[in-house]
Amino acid sequence: MINLDDSIIGNENFVKTLTERGIRKDGEQMSYAKAVDHGFERGAHFYGHNGYWGGFSAMMLKFPEKNLSLVAMANNTEISSPAMTYRMARYFLDEHPVTENRKFVKVPKKIKQKYCSDYITYKTGYMRKVIMSGDTLKYIVAPGVERVLKPVSKNLFKMAGVGIDYTFQFEESSNGSKSMLVRREGLIQNEYVSYEPIAKNFNIPSNLNGVYHSDELDVDYELEVSDNIIAVSVNGEEMMKYLPVVDGLYCSESTHHGYLVFSKNAQSGFTLNDYSLKSVNFKRKDS
Repeated sequence: MINLDDSIIGNENFVKTLTERGIRKDGEQMSYAKAVDHGFERGAHFYGHNGYWGGFSAMMLKFPEKNLSLVAMANNTEISSPAMTYRMARYFLDEHPVTENRKFVKVPKKIKQKYCSDYITYKTGYMRKVIMSGDTLKYIVAPGVERVLKPVSKNLFKMAGVGIDYTFQFEESSNGSKSMLVRREGLIQNEYVSYEPIAKNFNIPSNLNGVYHSDELDVDYELEVSDNIIAVSVNGEEMMKYLPVVDGLYCSESTHHGYLVFSKNAQSGFTLNDYSLKSVNFKRKDS
């Protein structure tokens, strides 16, 4: 953190390059820079990043205009380092921090069971699962990482055990589809919709193999289907893998690289979507 201010290692250009946001060919500026992500909290600009591996998690936030740097680290996946860091940010940035106390209510198990489903957000391609464990509704982030949801009303739940006010509002349409609106500190963070996971015997069409080009990013992606996974290579180096979710939609294996959506004429091309790129078009080079 000190180095980001004083450039002890490297120089001013190094720090400037590290925090410089990516820019698409159409001129749109992305939130992601070279190894850090830009954002705002309580109206204050920050850049930072999180990381998870092998049961450990970490988060760093730096508010350059506030001369404030925050770091949280944990060796237990039940502890959310990002939540801890944002909680610290609230404390230091708010002149009068407000602690919201929500009263919990009892909701019949049969109603809570209605909200159990597989969910996806088309903003990032993140997939989540809501399950019943006994009489408790649980939110599954990833295998081994789950959070308890406590009812505030019949269809509004609060995530327990974290320092941030995360709420989950469930709705069900007349056709039986479900939605889950996730708010962080009252602001909408993601909207998830329920989906039916693809059949286990589904096989990715081999005709998706090929080289695709994006004019916006000026890059070629080479796609190769193997073991029911789409591997993406750039300049001969494998960069990421995508798994089938529903027909025509493939999500990143690591959740960090968004998702691919193929057109009805699947061979002609696809769009790459994630939280910063937003529907980048790729066309097959030999089409």
